[in-house]
Amino acid sequence: IRSFLQLSPLDISRSDHLYAYCVDKIRLCPGYLNRLVTYSVFSKHSYGIAIDINPVQNPYIKGDTVLPPEGKKYTDRSLNEKGMIHPGDACYNAFKTRGWTWGGNWNSLQDYMHFEKDIDL
Repeated sequence: IRSFLQLSPLDISRSDHLYAYCVDKIRLCPGYLNRLVTYSVFSKHSYGIAIDINPVQNPYIKGDTVLPPEGKKYTDRSLNEKGMIHPGDACYNAFKTRGWTWGGNWNSLQDYMHFEKDIDL
């Protein structure tokens, strides 16, 4: 997927901000840090089977909560701004055709930055 995205027109943001992840430096990517979802369950990011891409342009939304807060403008998914992920675009297809799930399709919340692979651990 990383090779495909490097060739696609998607702009992968590069930043030192905690929420920013970049494909070309994936080993240093905060999306791959071991972190707990609950007190005893590690995030799928911890196992390298989840990644967050361009969090500002693809925020996490649950009710009135938008994370990161700088992503509020991008809650309007009718926008087609550089770095946004939309169903059917190159980034979305790169993951979906390889069996990954997109957080933008979830019902209880939308996590537009998030892709994960559903495998038994």
